Amino acid sequence: MSKALSARGPVFDPVWWQFNMLPSKTLHPSHRPDYPPGPAWAAIHASTAYADIWHWHWSRHILRSLGIWDRPAALETAATGWLVSYDAAGLLLLAKRMGAVLCAPRVRRCVSGAWVRRLAATLGQDLYALTLLGEAAPHPGLDGVAFDTPETAVARMEALGWGALRLATDCDDDALRLRMALRLPADAAAPEGLPAPDALALAKALDTPENRR
Repeated sequence: MSKALSARGPVFDPVWWQFNMLPSKTLHPSHRPDYPPGPAWAAIHASTAYADIWHWHWSRHILRSLGIWDRPAALETAATGWLVSYDAAGLLLLAKRMGAVLCAPRVRRCVSGAWVRRLAATLGQDLYALTLLGEAAPHPGLDGVAFDTPETAVARMEALGWGALRLATDCDDDALRLRMALRLPADAAAPEGLPAPDALALAKALDTPENRR
């Protein structure tokens, strides 16, 4: 069990406790085939009164499968510990923001006005603005050819963002890294040409505390 530190000593942190002991509660749907819940799934949805008990059994199976059942992640030494307090929507937004920055060089090669307007409309102004930062960007981005369509660009941004977020957790030990991976898409792959420390720095630069729990 992980504990946060205060001026008065250790303080119980329910968010970290859930992260360590009940990963099934925040499991990304793409991981369910690898960690089937069995009868727990129906039981969890049948009765809220006993849901936590079934989550305990399911989570124990997950953590034992990964070899980290008896190895809780420690907040005090975690480089990416601040990600634990993000909810699913917050992680998705952070991944999209990271992907927008990483894809910026390829977006800037697309010169069609109609194409750019479609991309801006699809992304929204906040995400689109991250592709226009230039030298002010927290990362220069990853080089590559121009995108064929705005839809291709958006899909690639999200994929790269998830992969970069997954890569950032390589700066931590297995106890945290493997738990955090359960909250990200199973197919999140590290982008080529992006070192883990750079991925972590990018994530921190784009951190939006309002999305934390």
